[in-house]
Amino acid sequence: MSEKEWLSKGLDKAVIPLVEFFNKNGLSTVMSCQGHNKTNQSMFWIQFDKSVSKDDILNFMKHHSNKYGSFCSSGRFAKRIFGFRNRFNGVYEKDESWNYFAATVDAAHNDLRMWKGDTYTYEEQTGKILKNDEWIKV
Repeated sequence: MSEKEWLSKGLDKAVIPLVEFFNKNGLSTVMSCQGHNKTNQSMFWIQFDKSVSKDDILNFMKHHSNKYGSFCSSGRFAKRIFGFRNRFNGVYEKDESWNYFAATVDAAHNDLRMWKGDTYTYEEQTGKILKNDEWIKV
């Protein structure tokens, strides 16, 4: 889907790359927000379809682990639980789903670059290695 099509569906521009990536990697998405820093809605988040399970999240993490076998991200996968009054029957209900949360758009986009393999180790980025508990230039 083109960016224009995503925007016509109401997605914030900054979430589109991650929404596409998650959907292509088996984590179907249903809602999202890039965060709006002048309001109390400042967090970047993407909500996954209810069909997405803990095992789906763990498989995503396993598939996107680094060369040391660890999954790293600035953002977090967490289950979100929220309550609401059902407008049809008046009953207070709960709903829950897995979500990806990041503090900022930059943090989310850094995660995406890392998961796509477009990042380097600290050593490769800085030209420094850890020796005797100190980072030294090589």
